[in-house]
Amino acid sequence: MKNVFVTYNVGSESGENTALRLQTLSNLYGFNVDLPYRGVFGNLLHSETKKRIERSSFILSFSTDLHQSENLKNELIYADSIGKPIVIAFNQHQNKPNIPVKGNNVKFFPINFYDIDNSIKKIASFLDKQLNKGHLTNKKESKNKDDGAAKVLLALGLGLLAAWAISSATKED
Repeated sequence: MKNVFVTYNVGSESGENTALRLQTLSNLYGFNVDLPYRGVFGNLLHSETKKRIERSSFILSFSTDLHQSENLKNELIYADSIGKPIVIAFNQHQNKPNIPVKGNNVKFFPINFYDIDNSIKKIASFLDKQLNKGHLTNKKESKNKDDGAAKVLLALGLGLLAAWAISSATKED
């Protein structure tokens, strides 16, 4: 696993901050996090974003908002159309995101931010099955390294979101 594409809702402070932090931290673990190339293109999927999706091992979406942006939907629809494994993590206390993806390569994961270990195990199991279908090399040494890197990425991302969710809940009380 060399590249992971992380997407988030346009205008989502927690989503964007999590994605940017993951991009920075990923280099410490020897892999790359690509983010969407967004600008003045409106909801159109830019060719650079398509390239980033195409070169990724899997897609990770942190959907922490009640509504999903058209950019997020378009990125996930494109990734689904080319068969990329897609993980859509969302707050278990919210409705499942309304994202029109339906392949066997897609899985929605409701996340309990007070028990992210269980979520990490479930997501890692899904990715292990998906990535062993040929999206990654079959070399045992690379596979073990890739599995560890994927789990680190998931743990970091979910941990960052958990901290945000818990601090937001504390502020509301």
